[in-house]
Amino acid sequence: MSARNDLLRLYQEWRVWSDAEADAIKTSAWPQVSRCQDAKQALQERIVSATERWVSEERVPGEPARDIDPQVRRLVDELILLEMRNGELLADQRLAARSQQQQVERSRRNLRQIQRVYAPSRQALWESYS
Repeated sequence: MSARNDLLRLYQEWRVWSDAEADAIKTSAWPQVSRCQDAKQALQERIVSATERWVSEERVPGEPARDIDPQVRRLVDELILLEMRNGELLADQRLAARSQQQQVERSRRNLRQIQRVYAPSRQALWESYS
């Protein structure tokens, strides 16, 4: 298999993992998000290696480097957009979690205030028996 085809296959695999990651983020399946990110991390080394092989196959001694293949460029652009989308999904989830945390904190404070108003202090109960 040529290095270019190998590279395209690796990028397609990255796309599959990015789509799975997006689904996992949307459902807050954090262990699955982690697995997707680990898989993409493992792909990076293989992508770098395939890219280096492809560049060396395409390089013609004495000629300037060629522009990047339009199909590869298009695929890389799509992957960049997928990564941006996943980043936005994560930011949305983080914001929702922060909002939920603030709501829980407000409820906790309200419950403490209610407890102070309606629950007699222990000292007051003890003094009533003396």
